[in-house]
Amino acid sequence: KGLYLENATAGIANSTIRNNNNGVYVKGNSSSISNNTISNNTGYAAVIEYPTGTITSPNFNSNTYIGNNPNGIHLVPGAQGDVDRSATLTKDNAPYIVTENINVLSYPGVPTVILTINPGVEMRFNPGFGLNFTTFGGGNVALDAQGTQANPIVMTSNAAVPAPGDWRGLYFSSKTMGSLTHIDHLTIKYAGGQGTGAILIDNVH
Repeated sequence: KGLYLENATAGIANSTIRNNNNGVYVKGNSSSISNNTISNNTGYAAVIEYPTGTITSPNFNSNTYIGNNPNGIHLVPGAQGDVDRSATLTKDNAPYIVTENINVLSYPGVPTVILTINPGVEMRFNPGFGLNFTTFGGGNVALDAQGTQANPIVMTSNAAVPAPGDWRGLYFSSKTMGSLTHIDHLTIKYAGGQGTGAILIDNVH
């Protein structure tokens, strides 16, 4: 796995991580990975796993990615594709790659689960998958995706030759808190697969 961090709070900076399987693998922690060169790994440049119940997010920024296969950060949600605590995706010099549905959910008694996506983040979805703010668990959820004109947030297909309808798009269920959901300067491309729109809104309150 190259560099493996589990339930840790570490600072990894100014280092070279190369010629491994995955370059960096972080699970359930708030480590900072910055100003590194991550290169020539035969797997993903990095992997972020959000185990069920995690409440922290690693901070990737200002890294250099060269010759990894693929040259991206694999985003792996917890059991059954669930993200059940608030999390943040930070901007780095590689896209986040999504290879299964991400279900943002919350349970009664838990504060609203908010997925925050920082300006400049790019997410690439494998065909057939999407980002869902679901009724599973029965609690409230929200999306805070506020890009800027200079640094928009981009969600697009991970297909080698992208086409309209490649990936599902965004789904907001009746458990989505409209007052806490903010979308600005977000570009969505090649979504709307499986008969949905790029954004599907279902009785948001």
